[in-house]
Amino acid sequence: MIGLLTISYFQLSFNEDALFYKRTELTDNINSALTKVCCQPGLLSKTKTLELDVFEDGSAPVNLVMNRWGFLQKLTASAQWRRLVQQKTVLLAEQENIRAALWMPDKKRYVSLVGNSYINGDCYLSELGLRKGNAEGRYFEGPYLHDGHLKLSKEAMPAIKDELREYYQRYFSGQSGATDSIIPFQSLKTKQKVYQPFTEKSLLIQAHGRMVLDKGSYNSNIILFSPDTIEVWPGVALNNIQLIGKSIVFKSGFKGKLQAVASGSIVVESGCQLNYPSYLGVFSKLPKASITIHSGCKINGGVVCYSEQAQEGETTLTIGKNSSLVGKVYVNGDVNFKGQIIGSLYCDRFVEMTARAFYENFMIDCSIDEGKLPDGYASFCITNDIHKYKEVATW
Repeated sequence: MIGLLTISYFQLSFNEDALFYKRTELTDNINSALTKVCCQPGLLSKTKTLELDVFEDGSAPVNLVMNRWGFLQKLTASAQWRRLVQQKTVLLAEQENIRAALWMPDKKRYVSLVGNSYINGDCYLSELGLRKGNAEGRYFEGPYLHDGHLKLSKEAMPAIKDELREYYQRYFSGQSGATDSIIPFQSLKTKQKVYQPFTEKSLLIQAHGRMVLDKGSYNSNIILFSPDTIEVWPGVALNNIQLIGKSIVFKSGFKGKLQAVASGSIVVESGCQLNYPSYLGVFSKLPKASITIHSGCKINGGVVCYSEQAQEGETTLTIGKNSSLVGKVYVNGDVNFKGQIIGSLYCDRFVEMTARAFYENFMIDCSIDEGKLPDGYASFCITNDIHKYKEVATW
């Protein structure tokens, strides 16, 4: 009996050790596969599924599945040995090889800087370029106009990716994703904590009309949808979720980490903070599309204001005083700009209306500083030319 017990003990210990080492090996294989995909985005550019042989000898196969999660990509990697399965899901942001500070289409116009305005980074503009301007009795007061290279832009702005627009248009038209699990917003308790891991189906919480988020918390793989307006108050906790509606309003003082996309307009009231990676987007089929960011706000990630029928004065982004946008900003229309952008701005023109005059392509007391972004910063790519992916969240 003692001998049998001893043998059983050593066999059990051996099995436990074997499972531990195999689990570690599978985890290492998964991490290696994710690293390879991040460095070589083309591996999953055409097909969204792939079996990747890490060592190219058949000993370490890893299955990869990629799906869009708003502005981000959701990548799930799994590896198996016998009945042992290891899995990891990550959210990926996109990096471009070349980053511009300012990109404006070539419309044969100057860009005039007034007051304490400046631009740090490469600019793609018309051949007229930049100049010192005057407005409202003020002149250029900064130490320099521009630090970087000036390059000639094209007549048309680079188009936003079809894949991103189509992702949101599907929800705007009332369709859900193929892997969404749907529940009505009215069935939730006001103070309820809702968590949905990214290893499961996305939880789509739908409202029939106006949605007011003032209590409770919503975390991870959750989409909150309203065909009307979504109001977000400081009393609600939002982390890594998506908001999709006709219009979205963030009330003063809200803080969170999310993606918010509307088909008409977004308003961010004063003192709001959206932490990295957060994104604001308006994708409109009509000329009218607007994002208004009031004073004292900080948004870290990216902003898109896009209309399929963009018109001057109709497609607009407004940035209030002492507000900063970190990452990439894309507007195929007008920008009324009083804060700072740390990163890149793509826009059609600048506008400023005062009691005295209307100013076109004037930057007044605002700045664009691409140089303050770290080298490895990732946001979203406008075209499909993705240089690298970067993990921004892991499950």
